[in-house]
Amino acid sequence: MLSINETNNENVQEEISPYQMFLMYIRSPKTVKEYSGKFEKFFNFLINTLGETEFKTNDTETKYSIFYAKAKNNTNWLNSVLHKYIQFQKNRIREGNLSGATFANYFKAIKKFCYANELEVKWDRILIGAPIKNRAAKDRPPTIEEIKKIIKYGDRRIKFIVLIMSSSGMRIEGFEYLRWGNILPIERQGKVVAAKIKIYEGDPEEYDSFITPETFFVIKDWMNYRKKYGENINENSYITRDLCHKYFET
Repeated sequence: MLSINETNNENVQEEISPYQMFLMYIRSPKTVKEYSGKFEKFFNFLINTLGETEFKTNDTETKYSIFYAKAKNNTNWLNSVLHKYIQFQKNRIREGNLSGATFANYFKAIKKFCYANELEVKWDRILIGAPIKNRAAKDRPPTIEEIKKIIKYGDRRIKFIVLIMSSSGMRIEGFEYLRWGNILPIERQGKVVAAKIKIYEGDPEEYDSFITPETFFVIKDWMNYRKKYGENINENSYITRDLCHKYFET
């Protein structure tokens, strides 16, 4: 007979399904909704295009568990369906039903699921030939005057968000991961000259960038403001609060 501790451990292991493990690696409810929607499109592709009828179930956990089991037991199957899915999306681009700029969005959820469940996929090889985003004609960095106009707004929650993005080049999704401990000041002769910022920590797309000293001190002022009003601020504290998300989840 199992002891109480052994029984509890067994139950914990049984409760963590591949789908729940996937959700554990996603912080934002908005991202969960977005990724779930994109994964459903992938499941529909498996069912309707490849004839994988075992995915024809309304039970979400079962569907993800089937995918995990097949991918874990047959790497060739996983690579094959991913290659076919890429070709399917590329055909949609040629037909004018999908833009090259949004192509990568159809694979973010699958990449996250594979990472969370330790499924090894050589994405650099699979995504060879994938469309490259080309929005240079439409996108441009904001001017200093434009940034000044935005941060002139009195709400301190707007100021640090704008400065982080314009200074580091971080995309809006990065705030889902960004903690106070991810920002480290760089000093020269006792003066902060810049700060190093770790973006998407713990994610396969993790990378380092830098922000200006002005941006660092605005963030520090924001964290001190929260601490002043009773919040327990430490290196694991997220830079954004729930109210902040209202400004960039629309």
